[in-house]
Amino acid sequence: MVARALTSDGTPPAALTVPEFLAWVKDRPGRFELHDGQVVAMAPERVGHAATRFAAQRALLDAGAAAKLDCHVLPDGGAVHIDDLEVASIRHDLIVPSVAGAVVHHQGRSDGNILTRIINAGALRLDPPGLELDVSAFFA
Repeated sequence: MVARALTSDGTPPAALTVPEFLAWVKDRPGRFELHDGQVVAMAPERVGHAATRFAAQRALLDAGAAAKLDCHVLPDGGAVHIDDLEVASIRHDLIVPSVAGAVVHHQGRSDGNILTRIINAGALRLDPPGLELDVSAFFA
């Protein structure tokens, strides 16, 4: 069940565009996401999720440094609107569940298709840009 967010008078906001959502959520307590125009209330982040997210960011940052790539890693949580894998320069989308011990890797292909793999051990290669790291590093 998805928890809909409510306005100050107790009613859910109407379908919102991204700019409308960003204005609505600004300085509002709690965590919210926008899904198909609908504001969804999110549960507070748990420690396990935060630890896994940090380990994944650290693993990606270390892999970039080891490959001597001029790149950077940003934590999630920023209000950036993109359609994943529809931007030509975005080739990889990683889902790292904190309890599964596996990484779901969506790789955008030059033919417009998306290759999805579930990797629970061994090397993960992200090319471009030329990163290689062990999946276990996401859960350190």
